[in-house]
Amino acid sequence: MATNRRNFLQKLGLGSTALGFGSVLPSAPAAATHGTAEDGQLLFIGEDVAVTDTTHGKVRGYVLRGIHTYVGIPYGADTSGENRFLPPKKPAPWTDIKPAVWWGNSAPQNMEKRYANSYSSFIDHWNYDDVSEDCLRINVWTPGINDGKKRPVIVWLHGGGFVNGNAVEQDGYHGENLSRRGDVVFCSLNHRLGPLGFANFAAAGGSKYAASGNVGMLDIVAALEWVRDNIARFGGDPGNVTIIGQSGGGAKVTTLTAMPSAKGLFHKAVALSGSSLRAADRETSEKLGAYILSEAGLTAAQLDQLQQLPWKEYHEIATRASQKLSEEMKAAGKQG
Repeated sequence: MATNRRNFLQKLGLGSTALGFGSVLPSAPAAATHGTAEDGQLLFIGEDVAVTDTTHGKVRGYVLRGIHTYVGIPYGADTSGENRFLPPKKPAPWTDIKPAVWWGNSAPQNMEKRYANSYSSFIDHWNYDDVSEDCLRINVWTPGINDGKKRPVIVWLHGGGFVNGNAVEQDGYHGENLSRRGDVVFCSLNHRLGPLGFANFAAAGGSKYAASGNVGMLDIVAALEWVRDNIARFGGDPGNVTIIGQSGGGAKVTTLTAMPSAKGLFHKAVALSGSSLRAADRETSEKLGAYILSEAGLTAAQLDQLQQLPWKEYHEIATRASQKLSEEMKAAGKQG
């Protein structure tokens, strides 16, 4: 059994160090360039493997079945505290090489109903990672890095109706096979959702909170800016970017086509269902912002205090406010 286990690990390229970075196999440097090995090794991971630069610092991924993989790269700063409800900020630069080998946090969202259903959890992997406001992360799969090639770039936007989801919730969101089959660079990302990404406090908070109702979409714009500035190092062509989304992701795609801030950041768009035409209008979204303040027992002058609440507490307040507004609209014969 021990011999079989050792052979299995060696085939994966892990050797006796498992997934640690403390030791690099002799064939690893070649893997960083070619991503393959004659002995059938499938996984290359180590200090000198899949290292490339970004505008904020170097990252280290891994090579799996010939595809360079980077997951959880920061494209924005933590959105909690004083950054809550505000447009995304750039991440702080780093000096060490940052490991990009595990998924970033999912955006805060209500997942209790999903946990209670085994088949829903099987289809949508909602509970695969942590949930945090420090969630602005992008994943990249590419056949090669720093090789001078200009591969087409796909940026995938997950579904979930703007309130749920993450970049890896379904197996089909994993970019390895598509990257290999099409010789493309595949990206996916997490961004703010629900009342942390789309609660409109512009009427109550003035210019400081003017963008609060759309910061989730501005996160996606920031991710596309990251692609523009960095994807060439990952073997991609920043002048050939296609955004694709499914369901709520499709609605994000159609919304991006109408956003001036996204102009020039993508060149083709594919909406796999979903439409921005059914989005809430400004009057309704501002009314929801007022309901959230009321539910929290705060006045417009106290709006900043919402930034200091634990996200779960704020999320519960916003959910109750949304339910009250929905019931009121239905009673008035409007869509809630």
